[in-house]
Amino acid sequence: MPEYCIDTLEKLGSDATPADLLGQAEKRVGSILLDSASQDYGFGRFSIFACFPRKEIAAHGDRIEVTTTEGMEILHGDPLEYLRSELGCALEDVSSQRQMPLYGGALGYFGYDFGRRLRRSTLGFDSERKSPDLRFYLYDAVLVWDHSTGELFLARNSRNVGASEAGERLKSILNESILDPASIDFEVGPLSNNLSRDDYLEKVERVRQLILEGEIYQANLSRGYAASFVGSSAAFYRRLRMDNPAPYSAYMNFGDEVILSTSPERFLHCRNGVANTRPIKGTRPRGRNRDEQSSLEHELASSEKERAELLMIVDLERNDLGRVCEIGSVEVDNLFALETYASVIHQTASVSGRLAKGKDILDCLAAMFPGGSITGAPKIRAMEALDVIESECRGIYTGSIGYLGSGGEADFNIAIRTLRIAEGRVAFNVGGGIVWDSVPEFEYDETLYKAEAILKAMGKL
Repeated sequence: MPEYCIDTLEKLGSDATPADLLGQAEKRVGSILLDSASQDYGFGRFSIFACFPRKEIAAHGDRIEVTTTEGMEILHGDPLEYLRSELGCALEDVSSQRQMPLYGGALGYFGYDFGRRLRRSTLGFDSERKSPDLRFYLYDAVLVWDHSTGELFLARNSRNVGASEAGERLKSILNESILDPASIDFEVGPLSNNLSRDDYLEKVERVRQLILEGEIYQANLSRGYAASFVGSSAAFYRRLRMDNPAPYSAYMNFGDEVILSTSPERFLHCRNGVANTRPIKGTRPRGRNRDEQSSLEHELASSEKERAELLMIVDLERNDLGRVCEIGSVEVDNLFALETYASVIHQTASVSGRLAKGKDILDCLAAMFPGGSITGAPKIRAMEALDVIESECRGIYTGSIGYLGSGGEADFNIAIRTLRIAEGRVAFNVGGGIVWDSVPEFEYDETLYKAEAILKAMGKL
């Protein structure tokens, strides 16, 4: 292992849970909790909390804003290359020697619109967009919960002189979290929609027309909710994780915006040189009793439409991974597997491959982003179609939240069931894949299923 990439690991005796730190996270700008609120289906083994970043990186197109305690510096260039330079030893093959998922690195998000710079075509990108294309904090120490053992660790990458101090400050937060829990008060105002039911049905028909004309095979069409918000974002997130526990949940405090996610979908995981993605395609509401649940599961599993929809995206993901993986290493597992969450049943698959020599996780991310399950097929043409039909930038929705570790590891969700709180407003989107045999009314109903857990947490159901 390179001597500039020194890992230290300390087991802590604290009984604090990830949820216990939400009060501290709300108070402290620069706090991120990657929260495995559910450990079902073999996912969600680890939760990670980070605070006291040494640097923030935000990008709008080619404009890169780098903020430290000394102020902001404006750079111009490729944000992925800047991240690569900051991660340092991320190109080294050291992850196989690591017990924890990461020992410091970059935690944050890629907005959906970051895909515009990766998939130029007619998409282009706008450097003046208010919502960043990507936003990350760099940390030298993190808290890691291993839910398989119930143990809590402090993990540090000590190549930076601030790692020891950051670790000690994280340990002090554990004690403060018990003494100062999160507030319980929040209020969500009347909801508005950017599309009426009739508007959404009309846009579904526009997608179907493009399919008829041979332009695309499918596209993931979305619509948005918004409302005023006052009170504790941490309390709201507590309610969300209780009503809709998911393996890829997150609470991120950037100061001018707070991101809340209860996503069930993995976009990209990489460890020991193996990359994996888990697209979701096909949804039914959860049954109200055992018989109804069994009936709905059978309906989803036997639907030719849903199976074809998933197969199209699996093929797309295989092709994307094939651009950066060893020839013959890309494999598909658990095709058409069903997973049940708070309000929905999903159909999934797993696609994996071994990164080719000379390729790293950022190469992989560039090849795959945004996820095929939330764009469509072919990806670029579907994105172009959605750019026109949706007519609004998605921002964080269907982007990806997660981490880039200092040893080449990474784990990112697809930012569905994800909300943004900023300027006294809370907003989120829901959507679904449209294919030729989609029934517009059924597609609208699917967006209601997906919104149900969030609306319940808001007190709107």
